[in-house]
Amino acid sequence: MTRIFIGGMCSLPLGTMERQLGNMAILIPMLKMLQREIPRVQIVTSLQLSKEFCQTHGLTSLDIKSLYLPTLKSGMISIIDWLRSRLWRFLKDIIGLDLKWLISGNKFAELLQSDIVLDFSGDTYGDMAHLTHMVKHSVDLLTFLNLKKPVYIFAQSPGPFSTFLRKQLAKLVLSRVTLISCREEMSYETLRTLPVAPTPLIETACPAWLLEPAEPEYVKKISRQEHFTHFDHPLVGFNFCGFNVASELISRDKYKEQRRDEELAPLVTVLRFLLEELKVNVVMIPHVYRMNSTGAMIPGPDGKITDQLYNLVVGKSPAYKERLMVVQGTYPVSEVKAVIGRCDLFVAGRLHAGVAAMSQCIPTILLAYGPKHYGFARLAGLEQYVSNNYKGVIDEGDIIEKIGKAWEAREALTGEIARRMKTIRALSELNASLVKEVIASSSTSDKQIFQNKNISLKNMAKNDRYETNVK
Repeated sequence: MTRIFIGGMCSLPLGTMERQLGNMAILIPMLKMLQREIPRVQIVTSLQLSKEFCQTHGLTSLDIKSLYLPTLKSGMISIIDWLRSRLWRFLKDIIGLDLKWLISGNKFAELLQSDIVLDFSGDTYGDMAHLTHMVKHSVDLLTFLNLKKPVYIFAQSPGPFSTFLRKQLAKLVLSRVTLISCREEMSYETLRTLPVAPTPLIETACPAWLLEPAEPEYVKKISRQEHFTHFDHPLVGFNFCGFNVASELISRDKYKEQRRDEELAPLVTVLRFLLEELKVNVVMIPHVYRMNSTGAMIPGPDGKITDQLYNLVVGKSPAYKERLMVVQGTYPVSEVKAVIGRCDLFVAGRLHAGVAAMSQCIPTILLAYGPKHYGFARLAGLEQYVSNNYKGVIDEGDIIEKIGKAWEAREALTGEIARRMKTIRALSELNASLVKEVIASSSTSDKQIFQNKNISLKNMAKNDRYETNVK
């Protein structure tokens, strides 16, 4: 039986992953792909997931705190484990002395049983992660490599790297792993020019493009529960978060539950444009929750900011109270995606809320707090509809202009996205088939197979991407 270890994301304990719908949008189709590609696979993970999620999706969540807690203690343990594994490998390779007690303990036992390590590290490699998280994660990956386990950086968006230290650390580690797949072109080009050679580098697409939305009856249920009276066409979806107004993404500022009214003023103008000029109904949809002490999902910072926006708009214009709707409850990611699927146009502050829309062929305006948004939009032929939102600078005029153009061209854009989805799905599914190939090639160190596949996939992608007649 093939055993896969998924790890890489620093987090707080249980529920951290599940309250972030973007993480779930990636992880659920990722697990399905792996289980389909490798029958009878056993999947274990350091990601902290509930028992219910693990039972539903067929994996085991390991409580090895040094692998996921972002604390000084876990960081020191990671360094000690790297030293232990490095000494073990040196003695074994150079002297032929196999001192297994150097790599004893639960953490090493789990890793040694696994056939491959899949790195699911989110934005750890780049400017969005705190440097200490990046260092700890790098030490962990080097430990895995000391154990002679293939390490596959699975469908990530590394970069950008604004400092010399971050660049060198990324280069040191990523040039040693077995394989890297980037889920969009911007990160692919970042690593290609870093460079990370001799590690094979392949451009794929995010598994989130493959997440299936819930059935239509769930949308009706949510509409009833939320008491929506104008949940009908023309309908524009709107999603916003603290990442869009934070001046520094490595700080805790992006998680604030309350923003100054003047910070949100440009978004109030955008919402009024939708309601007054386009005369559409608007549904605001948070994409990140929080978990209370009993383990139940509750609204989080995104919901609080959404409520604040609602009050700023309705406070001045009570007539919009019913046409401006807010999803107040918490729902599974597939149901939220189904709600998004009812929209004619979507404005997304959260990247994977935008993917939920684009993957259903909905014209989407991404509010980009990083380069990866342009890469995702380029896959769907929507790059010209991305609004630069770096370091919390919101250009309301630019957003309104892009909304207006997308609204006028929405039928053509829907067709263009639909035409590209076959290629996007193929690129997404490639991530899982590469896992099997990494395992098969790990004993022979034959990396040419990855290079050949990369060439063929890029040729296929060129036929469908980056060229659009929709203006």
